[in-house]
Amino acid sequence: MVLKVDVKSIIFEEKQLAISGGRETRNIDIWDVIGCRLSEEPNGFLSGLFGSAPHLSISYISRGKNYRWSAETVQVTGSKEECGALQNRINDKLGQERDRPKKLGVFINPNGGSQNSLGVYSKVVSPLFQAANISCDVNVSERPKHMIELVNSFDKASVDGLVVMGGDGTVLEVINTLLTRVQKEADLDYDQPTCKLKPLEIPIGIIPTGTGNGVAKCLNGNMDVVTAVLHIIRGKTNQNNIQGVYSGGRLVSFSSVIVACGFFSDMMYETDRQRWLKRARYAVVPLSMVLFTRPRIFKVKVNLFPGKHPSETKGGEEKTVESKEIVKGYRVKMLWGEEKPHPDSKEGRMNRFLDIDGEIMDIVDGEYEVWNHMHLLTFFTSH
Repeated sequence: MVLKVDVKSIIFEEKQLAISGGRETRNIDIWDVIGCRLSEEPNGFLSGLFGSAPHLSISYISRGKNYRWSAETVQVTGSKEECGALQNRINDKLGQERDRPKKLGVFINPNGGSQNSLGVYSKVVSPLFQAANISCDVNVSERPKHMIELVNSFDKASVDGLVVMGGDGTVLEVINTLLTRVQKEADLDYDQPTCKLKPLEIPIGIIPTGTGNGVAKCLNGNMDVVTAVLHIIRGKTNQNNIQGVYSGGRLVSFSSVIVACGFFSDMMYETDRQRWLKRARYAVVPLSMVLFTRPRIFKVKVNLFPGKHPSETKGGEEKTVESKEIVKGYRVKMLWGEEKPHPDSKEGRMNRFLDIDGEIMDIVDGEYEVWNHMHLLTFFTSH
């Protein structure tokens, strides 16, 4: 629905637009303004004689239920000079907001989810970025592991942020590539769990178009594409902790959602084997395993590594002390009975796997460690 108001009914304040329309006044935070565009609208059959009535279209973010955001429009009528002056004031204010991106590197997996990421980009994502005056350098993967090549060869310094269109698997691939690249450039031994890793400075936005979209849901509260795009346009960011998963003396993968063994990894292992079911496998396989598969019982040994937190002393000086309530990492060792399962048996194969953000990863001898790395990634999100 488009709200139509006269230019004189808008009061431009320091941090918001106050719009008087009818019986109510609508306050729009300047951060929520997507963009504005000056145009001319035909004024009925007299337009040929008297020309067109100028108006200014202001797009802004409207918040709904379940953290869902949408783009709404206010159509402002008035003289061309008045509308142009208001447009300049809004654009000047938006231009002063340093956090709002002006150029983004977009990485699209066209085969994820319903395989319509390119259509979603052209019909939904691109028009919103254009309305916000954001230019995009678009990169589309064409084959397995091609995304790694695209990310590795991309010049991060040329953009204000990166955007990933795909599911959790694509996000994990991009995160692993970026973080590993940063550690190599810093000459850090990132295979050591206790190594203090260098954070990735450039922010990342996630647009959910995959089968599993847990990262986007954690960031934005839902898996709505428009909501994700609007979070990116606002430019607000949040630093997130990332887990490093280690096995056999090396870094296996980073993780931002889940690290699981046992039933969950067994389920993902079977799901991956049933790809012929396509998206239906994510419903069929878990239900089948719950109803018809005998539980696989095994023992594990878990070692927790206590973390540290700041503690204030009487003198006002701050020091760090170990705390059992804070865990910086843990080690898991799968234990067998008297006889270790044969490596080629089903149980032996499944004991070599972990579910990391929905992807199956290899581990060595049923043992792995997970360490929490503080503030390693920055995501576009206003939450």
